[in-house]
Amino acid sequence: MKRILSVLLVLSMILTSLFALSACTQPEEDNKGVTAEEFKNNAQAALIKVSQNTMDAFFTDDAGIDSIVEEALKAGSAKLEFEAREELIGADLKIGETIYFDAANKKYVSDTEVTFDGETLAGRVFVDKNGVAINGSDILGSDRTIAINPATLVSGFLDSALAKLLVAGGDSAEIDDETKEIIETSFSEFKKQYDKLFSDETNAEFNKYANELYTAMGLAVTEEKVDGADVIVLTLTINNDNLETVFDKVFSIAKAQMPGTESLPEEAVVDFEQAMEEAEAAIDEALAMIDENAELSVSSKLYVLKKEGKMLKGSLNGELKFIGEIAAQMPTDTMTVSAEMTYSDTENKVVLNADMGEQKFDATVTLKKTGTEYKLSVNVGDGKGADINALNITYKYNENGSFTLAVDVYGDPDRTVLTVSGTVTKTDKTAKIEITSVAINAPEFEEEISFKLALTFDKSAKAPALPSDAKDIVELTEEDWAAIMEEIQGSKLFEYMGSFSGSADTAPIE
Repeated sequence: MKRILSVLLVLSMILTSLFALSACTQPEEDNKGVTAEEFKNNAQAALIKVSQNTMDAFFTDDAGIDSIVEEALKAGSAKLEFEAREELIGADLKIGETIYFDAANKKYVSDTEVTFDGETLAGRVFVDKNGVAINGSDILGSDRTIAINPATLVSGFLDSALAKLLVAGGDSAEIDDETKEIIETSFSEFKKQYDKLFSDETNAEFNKYANELYTAMGLAVTEEKVDGADVIVLTLTINNDNLETVFDKVFSIAKAQMPGTESLPEEAVVDFEQAMEEAEAAIDEALAMIDENAELSVSSKLYVLKKEGKMLKGSLNGELKFIGEIAAQMPTDTMTVSAEMTYSDTENKVVLNADMGEQKFDATVTLKKTGTEYKLSVNVGDGKGADINALNITYKYNENGSFTLAVDVYGDPDRTVLTVSGTVTKTDKTAKIEITSVAINAPEFEEEISFKLALTFDKSAKAPALPSDAKDIVELTEEDWAAIMEEIQGSKLFEYMGSFSGSADTAPIE
């Protein structure tokens, strides 16, 4: 029975998350409308577009900062700042993290600065398709810039001074053949995975796998009219006939997403393959049990407005009817679950119901917009009339730029309320979202905590350039490494770590 319920849980997760996952990527097209052919040719891409259209219509830009944020993330910067006083955490703390974006050239720079109890440490990291580079005298003890390039790790690491120091212990340049093979395959896999991060094929690959899974679940695309509007209906179905196909596809996708086993040690490959075999065997056993003891039927529908390219409503209905000897052992011969979703520009709602004989459950999740106020409420019940308002989350933006976010959680006998206060400010080039305090009102506890947490977007910021004298780690000589080790021991970070550990005179690295 537990195996059957486990499979049902996985199926529910698959069906309910596939449509939700379509909102993870921005649509590439600006046109809002959608056609049945788009879903038939590339259902995942069409769902991404529809999900984004639906969210854009509901979540409006009340503060007028969307365009600044969008431009800053393409060619500008985003800076996160946190400040807390000694009375809050025991010492004055400031953290600043600025990310510079050059999305067109896929170049990014991270500037980090931390001030703790009066001591400031700063460092900078450059990231692009070639690799990663680090500089900062507080960390390295000098103005050097050290670069790590996946391509040169593959081609030059084994012949480098670093390999001699790390792998051969510094005493010999000789590295045995087995170790060489492990290093070469590991760095090759590292390069392959790193290159994927900068590849334009990532979204296409994800869409391909998602579409294969839709096909396994018998995706049907039809058209009809709802209240006079032209609507596209997407239907996914799972039953005894295609259950095995669905899980086979899930496993094939999981395997395809895993790093190549050629880069792993032999024992790790054996462990991985054995784990996959055991997982597949457990699923096969559960599927066989379902096939023998129950008739499964799960269907999910999504209704999409053609002209607007937005979601209108959706549903999920599942039934597990027990057959044979097991039916007599169950409290009910049929287990059912259902979900109804509705979407509009002012309210999104999900109503859930589960019926397992004597055990029933229902829940309603509502996200409502009134002017510049958004409220999420969650109500749960026992399916027999009892109802609890479990959670309320309210966000309110005011014309003066201030906002509040209140979280109200059910408690017995008293509720707990958490209120976050902040402001949104902007100029022609910047947009700043700042949280200034958090108030907690709980049973027998009430407190307001003041601090600074700010996120600033600057569309005019320019990323620092990678220093021209950056040195690849595979090009550094033994003399270079000796100098670097000495410089690091004189850095503020090394000194701070020594004092933090209670040893003012940290022993030098031999």
